[in-house]
Amino acid sequence: MQPLTDLYVSAFPGHDVSLQPRPDGTFVLALKRADNEAMIKVIAGKAGYSQAAANDEILSLKREVLIRDNALSGNSAHCTAHKLPTYSGQELSLRAMQSLFNRRRISI
Repeated sequence: MQPLTDLYVSAFPGHDVSLQPRPDGTFVLALKRADNEAMIKVIAGKAGYSQAAANDEILSLKREVLIRDNALSGNSAHCTAHKLPTYSGQELSLRAMQSLFNRRRISI
């Protein structure tokens, strides 16, 4: 199975993209610009092979690049396009339903 390097290259056209595997199954992603400023990040193994996980990671990386370049405004779509983290790993709406159910059960 080949990593989705082309997806990362097409998402960052102004950067030289390098995606190197690590022994633990993760990847080292390096984004280098023409002015030799680099951003290096370790990404999860699923973000190297899964299209959906790669798209989520690309949104996060684009947001980090905008923050680095001081180009992120409060109205930017990159501020709200990412998924909110949860401790249980479930979708936020499902987790909210469960906690609401538990609160109602306790108050009765």
